Amino acid sequence: MKLAELACNCGWANIRSAILWLYPDDRKNMPGFESVFQRLQALTPAITNMRIVLEEVLDDDENERYTDVCGKDGTLKKEENPEVFKDDEIQNQSNDDPGLYQHHSTGRI
Repeated sequence: MKLAELACNCGWANIRSAILWLYPDDRKNMPGFESVFQRLQALTPAITNMRIVLEEVLDDDENERYTDVCGKDGTLKKEENPEVFKDDEIQNQSNDDPGLYQHHSTGRI
């Protein structure tokens, strides 16, 4: 789902309830959150490579888990360097990073 679709499909009441459920101490910040939500809904969507990333994080200081939301460049390695992207069917990709070429030596040791 795209951010614009999310903003259009969720009303402020739903967003407000979710924020208060996740962050009950932020009640005083609701007017600011609502203002940002309204500005978000008024934006004209633009096509980009950005991806929304949700990550569950453990805050060691508070010993609590929270969801971090951020935007990251979503360009795939195979889009960035198509000349080095290889076919997994011939098993010439690294398992750790499937978008990068892994060199296989055929020489003897």
